[in-house]
Amino acid sequence: MMTSPMKLLHLKAVGDDDEPDEALDGLPKATGFKRYSGAMQSPEEEAAARAALTQQPPKCEQIDWHTISEKLPTAKDAASQERRKKLFDLIDNNGNKRISLAEADKGVRDAIGLPEVFDAKPAMMMAYKCAKNADGNAGSDDLIDQKEFRVFLLALRHYFDLWVIFSAVDVSGDRRLSQVEFARSQPLFKQCGCVIEDPETVFREVDRDNGGMILFEEFAEWSTKKHLKAVGDDDEPDEALDGLPKATGFKRYSGAMQSPEEEAAARAALTQQPPKCEQIDWHTISEKLPTAKDAASQERRKKLFDLIDNNGNKRISLAEADKGVRDAIGLPEVFDAKPAMMMAYKCAKNADGEAGSDDLIDQKEFRVFLLALRHYFDLWVIFSAMDVSGDRRLSQEEFARAQPLFKQCGCAIEDPEAVFREVDRDKGGMILFEEFAEWSTKKHLKAVGDDDEPDEALDGLPKNTGFKRYSGAMQSPEEDAAAQAALTRQPPQCEEIDWRTIAEKLPTGKDAASQQRRKKLFDLIDNNGNKRISLAEADKGVRDAIGLPEVFDAKPAMMMAYKCAKNANEDAASDDLIDPREFCIFLQALQHYFDLWVVFTAMDVSGDRRLSEDEFVRAQALLKRCGCSVDDPAAVFRLVDRDQGGMVLFEEFAEWSTKEHVKAVGDNFGLAEAPQVPKATSFRSSPRATRSPVQKVMPAADRRRGLL
Repeated sequence: MMTSPMKLLHLKAVGDDDEPDEALDGLPKATGFKRYSGAMQSPEEEAAARAALTQQPPKCEQIDWHTISEKLPTAKDAASQERRKKLFDLIDNNGNKRISLAEADKGVRDAIGLPEVFDAKPAMMMAYKCAKNADGNAGSDDLIDQKEFRVFLLALRHYFDLWVIFSAVDVSGDRRLSQVEFARSQPLFKQCGCVIEDPETVFREVDRDNGGMILFEEFAEWSTKKHLKAVGDDDEPDEALDGLPKATGFKRYSGAMQSPEEEAAARAALTQQPPKCEQIDWHTISEKLPTAKDAASQERRKKLFDLIDNNGNKRISLAEADKGVRDAIGLPEVFDAKPAMMMAYKCAKNADGEAGSDDLIDQKEFRVFLLALRHYFDLWVIFSAMDVSGDRRLSQEEFARAQPLFKQCGCAIEDPEAVFREVDRDKGGMILFEEFAEWSTKKHLKAVGDDDEPDEALDGLPKNTGFKRYSGAMQSPEEDAAAQAALTRQPPQCEEIDWRTIAEKLPTGKDAASQQRRKKLFDLIDNNGNKRISLAEADKGVRDAIGLPEVFDAKPAMMMAYKCAKNANEDAASDDLIDPREFCIFLQALQHYFDLWVVFTAMDVSGDRRLSEDEFVRAQALLKRCGCSVDDPAAVFRLVDRDQGGMVLFEEFAEWSTKEHVKAVGDNFGLAEAPQVPKATSFRSSPRATRSPVQKVMPAADRRRGLL
């Protein structure tokens, strides 16, 4: 059978006949993951889930703006302050005087009573990001405290207003604005207070990442500057939310600060420029980061680790690491370099090969963290010096003008334009710090004046496909060898997989024996016995309890299965964990996505976890064996490449492959019944579709990188 770009089949990896018979209707979506109704407990739950997915967002005229304003007490008078205090206590379920994203999400629906705002997840996420740590004291705990709660309510009101406009413009319902949608919405923009003379030019201006589509974050940034206001909304607080969203992050909202002193401090922090190479005291930084292997440095590292490990669990979280760099180590300039911090943390966590999937740094990994932090901060200083616009991205012009700096840093470039294209891995037209760091590490760039970086090479730390373990910090040659072997290990081919064993180890049936096996397996994986499985527990459980190392290594498949399963049970709404009723969904989705991952990796000849058009075209023979004959590979490639990034990521491939019923060669133990897919040719998400409360509005450039 042949397929054109608009005719969709159901591909399945060759030989996979063990995938469960239940249909995986629309599991992967470009904008998120639908709840898997086939594993619901009753027809009523299934009907409710489907209704939520097809529900349309309210129009501007349908919103009761006055009621929304009434329910969000943002004023500064005593009565509003008292209402905010009571509301905060209602939302703060565990009474720790901090509100998590999950608590905020549930609180908007249950405590505040605004289901229409609860459904606007992108607005919720932006408000939360804006508010957390707005007071300048909570630092890096990633939670909202009482002083920040008013910021959250103000920002929530503001972003919900913009979300209503955005949804009205988004006719296709895919949570992105095309140039056609943007151009056709000029009458609405005029009603909202903005007259646009040249829609095409403005579209390019709003589309910050040049991805060809406007995401809500980009729209919100532009709309805030233009003071757009939804039709009929005359109740928004008078206080200006100037500049809340930024391409590089979220500014603290000074209007909600407690005093003029706090406001001034916050504004000063926002306008502070990153230090130049020559201004950095590299020697002091090296002194404060004890990376050497001698006994004295080891002792200092031990004491430093204990200082940073606030809760004494012998693991350091990202929040603890972030705060520790500022308070325990005493390096505010490194603390401010968040991209460098993040890359160092990613590099170090699980570097010892034992912590598996706990996503935390243990004592054996701490030296890796310090080494990587020193390395990436060096590169961050160079990157910031080149980033004249301050938007944390390098344009081609900025890159070209920085040639004298490159030469000073140890790299002479003959053809800046060609090198720019090489560094810009995702072809987004801008170089992000991660791309720059990868290239700079290979080129051994070093900031001007930095003669104190450790001699040990950090060769290849950043990779497109993740972060290599830093073998130089391993405890023994055996560990080093094991880590290197894991990094170079090739994914198994379709024919090498024992599909029968996989199907047997994942008890997805509805019979009593399978249910009993699932119950025992769930209890084994649920380490802390709270009847909820976290991503870390699920990840480790696949390897240790279920005993499927090949599935454990397929992290993108694992992540998609987890996203699909968490909160599939309507009662679990916002806890972001898998409960016993959702566990069957997880196992079914895990088998399904692993099947597709095997096909994807067989096509991914370069091993960069992305499919180029050339790789896709050359894989037609494999796709045919997997059940799909493609009539026009180039056209289908463009169809699958939803974000038009020029590369197909696994999420995009999985969405298309599910519709096409792709099945890995040799998997004769899986899905035998064709999934029922939506009539549309793509999986669209209604803006009011039921979603995980932690789903982020991710810039297109990040999505193109496959940050799962």
